Amino acid sequence: MDERARVRAVASVGVAVAVLAGSGAAAETWDMPMAYAASNFHSETGAAFAECVTTGTGGDIEVVTHPSGALFGGADIKRAVQTGQVPIGERLLSAHQNEDPLFGIDSIPFLATSFAQAELLWELAEAPMRDLLEAQNLHLLYSVPWPPQGLYFKQPVDELADMEGIKFRSYNATTRRRRGSPNSPA
Repeated sequence: MDERARVRAVASVGVAVAVLAGSGAAAETWDMPMAYAASNFHSETGAAFAECVTTGTGGDIEVVTHPSGALFGGADIKRAVQTGQVPIGERLLSAHQNEDPLFGIDSIPFLATSFAQAELLWELAEAPMRDLLEAQNLHLLYSVPWPPQGLYFKQPVDELADMEGIKFRSYNATTRRRRGSPNSPA
């Protein structure tokens, strides 16, 4: 999928989503914090979006991306936009499902296991998601799907007991719960 197609991809709710605060939209240069490395496809999509904005406004608005949490850490990006510290940001919304379960709709295991199913899920969730963000003084600009989730092991796993003691990174409350401990380290 090319970058332009990714920017247009409307597929899943709890994925990286750019948000824009209604009060901070007058800047000539907009700093856009992003949590992931520049080589991550969400950051690449954010960079393509930034380029489209700069080109589309004839250079009147330049969006400068800051990947790898260089400007704000992932957990702080949404609040930074809400409080006007930055006019725009890109964030994985399922990381905020502790605020509202809707933010985690796409991280429910096995609910959407393909990009086609993720697109259908987004079609159902987009209007409520926009309303929720608007109530928080945020505006949804685009949504990009995460690939379907999976677990990869170095040794065969034939039953649940084979996973006992194995550590893995959980990136939101749903994956922590699936892991079995709501307080397990991420």
